[in-house]
Amino acid sequence: MSKRKLLNSVSTTSGFTLLELLVVVILVAILAGIAAPGWLGYLNRQRLTRARNDLIQVLEQAQTDAQQQNSTRVVSISSSNPPQVEVSSTPGADGVIRELGEQNSGLLLVGGPLSSGPVASVAFDHRGLVDGDSVPFIFSVTSDNLGTDLVRCVIVPNLLGSIIRADDNNSVQTHYRE
Repeated sequence: MSKRKLLNSVSTTSGFTLLELLVVVILVAILAGIAAPGWLGYLNRQRLTRARNDLIQVLEQAQTDAQQQNSTRVVSISSSNPPQVEVSSTPGADGVIRELGEQNSGLLLVGGPLSSGPVASVAFDHRGLVDGDSVPFIFSVTSDNLGTDLVRCVIVPNLLGSIIRADDNNSVQTHYRE
């Protein structure tokens, strides 16, 4: 009888065994390994889209300022880190500088007319129109991360200064086939 009393008197404790905790940790690690690349790709796409939207905002503001102040506005790009856009009244003049993205964000910004060599600026005249030699003007925001081919583009397609968003080089080439 004393053995039965001992077995019945031993209280059972609730909780998890070490093996159960180990299984849960391994499952969480596997799920994190599966989700991490997708999450990093999402973050890269968001950085590029944010930089492109900032660039569009700068272009639209420069065009509006040119019309309202009845003067020329030149938007110049710089491939510094982070990429910078400068809006000035004449080419080469000092103007307002705006950064696209954060420091060390790994973004690259290039731009130029489709028909000629690289030109790093586009000008809006007093009516908000673009110089005829500069159209179509294409800005491309890319990531310098290895293994990624993400591109976000901004196109100024015609003399009227309209602005088009594109998500990759294929959509740019669809708009403009030579």
